[in-house]
Order: sequence, then C-alpha cells, then structure tokens
Amino acid sequence: MSLKLINLQIGVLFISLPLLIASSKSLANIYYYFSLTKFIKFKKYFNLALFILIILLSIVPSLLIALSLPSYDKEINDFSWLKENTPEDSVILVPYEYGNTVTYFSNRNNIADNNFLLAPNAEERLNDINTIYKTVFKIKGLELINKYNIKYIYASPVILNNYDLTRIPYIDDECFSLVKEDIYEIKC
Repeated sequence: MSLKLINLQIGVLFISLPLLIASSKSLANIYYYFSLTKFIKFKKYFNLALFILIILLSIVPSLLIALSLPSYDKEINDFSWLKENTPEDSVILVPYEYGNTVTYFSNRNNIADNNFLLAPNAEERLNDINTIYKTVFKIKGLELINKYNIKYIYASPVILNNYDLTRIPYIDDECFSLVKEDIYEIKC
C-alpha cells in the first residue's frame, strides 16, 4: 500500500483478515483470564459492553453512511421514462458510471459502462464522453454525437456538477430539445 501498488481499500481488506483472526484469539484469552480471576462475575457486563461496542463501531457508522448516500429514485424514474418514450434503437449519452444503470432500466444502448472488456477503444470512448459534456464548441460536440449515433443526452444536476458545469455549454440550440427534465433529444 505504501508503494501504491495496490488500492488503499484492497490493502485494508488484506490487513483486516489477520487482525480479525488475532482479535478473536485475544478475546478467547481475555475470557480465559476472566475465568482465572475474581472478575468472572462481571462476565455478563463485559459481554454487554462488547456487544454495545460492536454496535457503535460497525452498525451505527454503516447506517450513517447509508443515510448520507444520494437517492437514485429520480435517475431510475428518468431511465424508466426513456424506456417508455424512446425508440428501442436509441443511444443514450450518460457518464460511464451510469452506463449499466441506464442499460438495465431503459433497455437502451449507451456509449460506455463499467464493463470495458469487450468495448472497442474504451479510453477513447471515455474521453469522448467527457468532451461531449464539457466542450464549448457545438461543432465538436455534434461531431462526437454523430460518431456514436447518440439520440438522447442525460444531463442531471449531479452529472453536471461532476463536470463542474451548470449546463452543457452548447445545448441551447435548435439541434437540441428538452423532452423531459434533464433529458435532451438531438434533432440534428
């Protein structure tokens, strides 16, 4: 981990397994020690304190993190709307993080998703997605849109915020029409 050869999260997983085994052995030693001393009468309090400690250090943080995550109900509704209101051969532009989600809920194609194994020119596709969202030049945007035969662009505030935008710069044009909040249809 210190040489940055493996990801921090993966490294912590590798470290946590030996620590888990060591802590269970230590807990067995503590119980054995209690049985040798006069503290055996406090065993039920120790068990209660250990149980409360486990709740405080694992369950409560998990709940707090889960409650702080954004809700994806709006995106799911938008993608379901795309399924019902767009032709089946439509290509939807979304960032690659949303690729699997839009494919699942709308049954429509996208440019890129998390499965890069079979995708041709994956790095080029990712760069093109970023360019379509961020470019200020309408010609460059339309060139890439036509390259991938994109029919709809999904531009929610969350996506735009990831690109440090409030709107796609060239989208206010006759070539684009807002068909639903955050969903633009390409006319050109």
